[in-house]
Amino acid sequence: MARLPNGKRFSHQRRIPAASLHAFTNRLLASQAHVRRCQNFSALVQLLRDQGRGIPRIGALTLYDTAHRLGAYLGLSPDRVYLHAGVRRGAAALGLDHRASTLPKAAFPREFQHLSPEQIEDCLCIYKAALEKLALPSPPPSNPAASRS
Repeated sequence: MARLPNGKRFSHQRRIPAASLHAFTNRLLASQAHVRRCQNFSALVQLLRDQGRGIPRIGALTLYDTAHRLGAYLGLSPDRVYLHAGVRRGAAALGLDHRASTLPKAAFPREFQHLSPEQIEDCLCIYKAALEKLALPSPPPSNPAASRS
């Protein structure tokens, strides 16, 4: 149900209707055995994607956040950086393929290589606006007519 220990909802899931979270939770509870059999984070994300299919407002961010929480319990961590919401904006600011669903750690600049995929995801999301401000603007298209004058 995307709840913190104090009973409040995680901020990323605060806009999701309770009915959608209940439906998703019920599907996950019904598939507990499948969840426990996931051998890696990618398999867990795929299982959650399948279970969330058709439930309104259960999107990439909720799937990742849920997989992250379940993965922590199961001892599964991402081996790639998952792109969703703000993370996509951060990846775009770095000039990376922000349309991909995941990127390998090696796709990121040298400065990110000492971070885990989870830490890169956090960094891109938290600092997306700052990264966008730092991003170099695209050069204006060349105008051959203007260069002759």
